[in-house]
Amino acid sequence: MHVPATAKADFVGSAPTQVATGALSVSLGTLVADRPRACVFRVTLPADKIDETLLFGVTARGNAPDGTALEPRPSEVAFTLVEGARNNRQPRDEKASMAVAASWHVEIVRASAQLNRAGERRQAR
Repeated sequence: MHVPATAKADFVGSAPTQVATGALSVSLGTLVADRPRACVFRVTLPADKIDETLLFGVTARGNAPDGTALEPRPSEVAFTLVEGARNNRQPRDEKASMAVAASWHVEIVRASAQLNRAGERRQAR
């Protein structure tokens, strides 16, 4: 994922990631045909510059079982910075919202389990 210089992106999940200036790479491992895999990213945008649009580039690549390289077309995701009230009025994608909530829930449970194993019971709560 290409990340604009004024923004930050993190992968929500346990897949191996690599962070570099302006880029975030996630290794999803083996994908199975006809079984979609959702990726959720936590994006932090700058608080200033109302009505500025930031473009995030998203690409994927991999290999088919026969070793043929797969590289679907890259996509761009645009975020336009707006004030809170205007943001709250926009329609919501319920399916996407549920995917985000489920990913965050998994992340919270995983972090709590790690803290518990490390004996950090208060923080795990």
